[in-house]
Amino acid sequence: MFDGERQLKIRFNPKVSSFKTDLQESKTDTIGYRYPYFTRNSHIYYREFPISGLISYLSDENELFIDKSELKINYNKWDSSDIMQPNDGIPQKRASEFYEITTDLTANNFISERTFKLTVLDWLNNGKPKLFRSPGEGNYLVRLMNVSLSPTDSLSRMLHTFSCTAYEIAECTLENLAAY
Repeated sequence: MFDGERQLKIRFNPKVSSFKTDLQESKTDTIGYRYPYFTRNSHIYYREFPISGLISYLSDENELFIDKSELKINYNKWDSSDIMQPNDGIPQKRASEFYEITTDLTANNFISERTFKLTVLDWLNNGKPKLFRSPGEGNYLVRLMNVSLSPTDSLSRMLHTFSCTAYEIAECTLENLAAY
């Protein structure tokens, strides 16, 4: 998903479990006739589908959603100041040069996952239109609603599965992409 600024990769177990087109139709029963009358509003025609997937800051390896420095990762190799002090003959370096991706169950990874999870939750709930791209479903301009996160208990609650409902808000054309 992309909102013009950030891109969230839905990885590991992305799922669109149903895909439906919403139409407004009504049935009117009559008093003097055996069969009902049906009417349809031809202007209402949009798609709705649930999206779910596993989120982790490890899935954002290219930092398309959040910069690793925003996750406040500190692997206890240096102190918390921006410019590090020399240690055992090692020259001064910035902490960002020592960010590393690890799957160890450490406090730093729990903090990074929590920060990433809350940032993703805020982003999914911000009400802005997003471009949803999927090889199976295609490209859709959507607004997300009913967003929820569920922790994966078997992995010490570090990873979370999110689910939401996407509602198509416009056709995916160049004009609409530029407008939204």
